[in-house]
Amino acid sequence: MIGLADALANTARLANTDNTVRHAGEGVTIAIIDSGIDPNHVSLNDNIIDTCTSADCLEHYATYDSGSHGSHVAGIAGAEKDGTGTHGVAYSATIKPGCANFSLSCQPQKAPNTGELMKWSVTDSGNNDGAAVMTMSYGLAKTDDKGNQIRTIVLSDEIAGASPTQEEAQRIKGTEFLMIGREDSQSYQEGIDALKEGLIVVVSAGNHNNSTDAVREKAKQPGIHAIAPTLYSNDSLYFSNQWITVVNVDDTEALAATSHACGNASDYCVAAPGMGIRSTVPGNQHEDKSGTSMAAPVVSGGIALIKAAFPGLTLPQEADAFFLCTAASPNYNTEQCVSKAVVNRLFETARSIGDKTLFGHGLIDLKAATEPIGEVQVQSVNGQAFSLKNSQLSTSKVMGSATASPLATTRFIAVDSYDQAGFVHQGLTLIDVPSEKTTRVNTQQYLTRSLAFDIQTLSVNGGQLTLAHRFRKNTQGNQVDDSHYRLNVALGQDSRIELTTSFNSAYDFTGQDSDALGLEKLTVSNAFHSPFTAFNDKAKGIKYSLALGSGYTLESGFFESTSVHTQASQRKALDTQSFILQINTPVYALDLNRSFSGSLQIGSLKEDDSLLGTSGSGAWNFNGGSETLMTGVSIDYRMNANTHLLLSYFQTTTGSSDGQGIIRQHSTLDSSSYSMGLVGQYSDSVQYGLFISQPLRLYGGSTTVQLPTHYSGRTLVYSDIDIDLTPEGRHLEYEFSLNWEPDFVDYLRVNLLKVEDYGNIPGNDDIVLLFSAGAEL
Repeated sequence: MIGLADALANTARLANTDNTVRHAGEGVTIAIIDSGIDPNHVSLNDNIIDTCTSADCLEHYATYDSGSHGSHVAGIAGAEKDGTGTHGVAYSATIKPGCANFSLSCQPQKAPNTGELMKWSVTDSGNNDGAAVMTMSYGLAKTDDKGNQIRTIVLSDEIAGASPTQEEAQRIKGTEFLMIGREDSQSYQEGIDALKEGLIVVVSAGNHNNSTDAVREKAKQPGIHAIAPTLYSNDSLYFSNQWITVVNVDDTEALAATSHACGNASDYCVAAPGMGIRSTVPGNQHEDKSGTSMAAPVVSGGIALIKAAFPGLTLPQEADAFFLCTAASPNYNTEQCVSKAVVNRLFETARSIGDKTLFGHGLIDLKAATEPIGEVQVQSVNGQAFSLKNSQLSTSKVMGSATASPLATTRFIAVDSYDQAGFVHQGLTLIDVPSEKTTRVNTQQYLTRSLAFDIQTLSVNGGQLTLAHRFRKNTQGNQVDDSHYRLNVALGQDSRIELTTSFNSAYDFTGQDSDALGLEKLTVSNAFHSPFTAFNDKAKGIKYSLALGSGYTLESGFFESTSVHTQASQRKALDTQSFILQINTPVYALDLNRSFSGSLQIGSLKEDDSLLGTSGSGAWNFNGGSETLMTGVSIDYRMNANTHLLLSYFQTTTGSSDGQGIIRQHSTLDSSSYSMGLVGQYSDSVQYGLFISQPLRLYGGSTTVQLPTHYSGRTLVYSDIDIDLTPEGRHLEYEFSLNWEPDFVDYLRVNLLKVEDYGNIPGNDDIVLLFSAGAEL
């Protein structure tokens, strides 16, 4: 009915952070002010404070239960979970047994008033026994002329009209009605002091026997001692959200036939189950009892549950007493702020079940009270708040799954946007974890690369101006894929300039003469691709070529690209700009069949809001961007007339500004890629290739993020999480390819590809076998 099982499960998860966040009310003391408590009951003895030794503590300490009522109430709030009978709502809470001392039934001392009991409950006698919650499951009885109890005394029983005179108001605040006392009395000041210390008071609304219409009419109001905030309205700052009146509902969520209603206490009243509640009674027994006396400790236990689970709770800004949580306020009071926030959460999450004058805020819902209200947020150490839902890190293949391991073992606290309730999350919730579909070897990508190009060209003035459209169809055959246009303009005999709508460094700045070697006809892997291929695919830009003399050539280019990465939470555009400079050597003949040529390449890649393709949103703030410097060398060694040995190696160094959000700093990132291959001509119509390649992979670098991992008191404490960005896996591609151009068809091609640790993810292996045939147009 009140979601207790779910609430206990929720607080158990929260408690796994540290001993500040606690489960089932642990660390919270509930004062049970009643007929006393049996301290020897097997389900109560371990939770009862038994270190009460000071005179002040012993004054109202209940050494035994004069009946069974107090033990029953205590068990509902905090009986142990020991497998006997039943357990309390907050079964790990501590119980402070107090005595209301009616008719001197508990100890031979005068009967105290409510203010005195409040101060006694909250006072720590040196044994950490100060209570956070006080339960008063009792009321003054209204009797008939024969002395039979018919209901609880309500306010209208004691005043002449709806608005009491000053004399009447003072009279009903007297000790004989169990109120706190007159505003000028010592008992009243004791009660106010207890509220200032954060004490939350839970009071039963009262019971009636439902015998006559007159009884039922009076029972529309709660008992007189349950309406303190109404009587002491001038001091609402102290009573607001620290005084709770509780009515009793049955299994159908209707007001129990014997329960008083909320009435004028509706603003600080809630409903809880109180019919047939099984709990502890003296003699290690358990019995069922009913009444608002049973409903009140359900609420007290719920308060303990919430308070233990959320040490950093604060009032939302729209609350009337929010200024109590503002350090600049002269009334700043941390303890009151926390207590009022706890009660405010209980009220806010209560489920409406009908008329407010009957049920107040409604039926308490402890499941909802231990779950986020509003948006869950990650708070940075400088106080910025980021939506957890939109805080996702999307890593590129360069880093593989390197970020997953340290974050998998990290637990951090995210708070909700309503009242800063903290909730524990695994670090992996901050990573956009790719699905199996996106992490497994992308055979479609390799298949597309195996398809022949279609080239349409238009030349003007003998090739001085050339427009080329280069494309290939995808496997469905009806859409254009990898399409780009190039406008090539000769500036003279030795130089050309080229504008392109889709720069792809698989075909530009490779360091190898791809056309002459026939690499495009052979390889479907990433062999001999520039490292910038992954970042500048289909970029727009300009390329300039210049013959330097003696067979040397210079090529340079500037390109801009916007690629869209799809994250779990959003689609994010990544902007990059690249500059590449390449110097090609002439072909050096070593003898008749052997020769040597090479190229040297330098370049830079600027990413506006990513780091080697890794991007983030929300708390992962890459707005400072990054810059990568690249150097590379390529060698083409012709071993004989028909065979070439090809080598290439690229080294990159990436620097970035210190991050914002949860990112504290980055180190310099070092990465590399390489390719080796043999390209041979078996006959005029048959060409083969053997290739080994490693796409760009990080081999050195780290980042540090700061996350709130636990509390110190009420304050979130941040920890540095160092993340080694070097992936555990190493993406390697081993490829054998054979291209045959027979007379009866334009080409037949076979590619056998073994992929290890695809995307630099360990064990992500596959073997791809491709057959393709067609005509090159």
